[in-house]
Amino acid sequence: MKPLITLILVPIALMAQDNTKPVSIGGFDNSGSVTTGYRFTDVTGYRPKYQELFDLNSGFRLLDFSLFGKAQGDGNRFADDYSLTTSGFGGEPFSSAQLTVRKSHLYDLRVNFRQSYYYPRFPF
Repeated sequence: MKPLITLILVPIALMAQDNTKPVSIGGFDNSGSVTTGYRFTDVTGYRPKYQELFDLNSGFRLLDFSLFGKAQGDGNRFADDYSLTTSGFGGEPFSSAQLTVRKSHLYDLRVNFRQSYYYPRFPF
């Protein structure tokens, strides 16, 4: 099963093209990137202990996502630029995200999100 998934995903990744032309939506020139992956889990020890300590299962992952936008022309009424970056979503133990929105000489909003999983289990 694992080699089959690899044979399917590798050609898709090789067909990806580097397109540097931004997409214009909502008065912004937008660009971004997405990184995906697949985790293979092979546990040779005691599976319940592995689940307790790591809880990392096999499956599809959204490793990184980035979206950037810059106002076209003279600028936008509400913002000059924005950015959204995420990392580790889709089953990773440490997920994070940052949203930044700026308007020159007016405001600079930054919102950060960080999540970590901790599953304490006590034997009774």
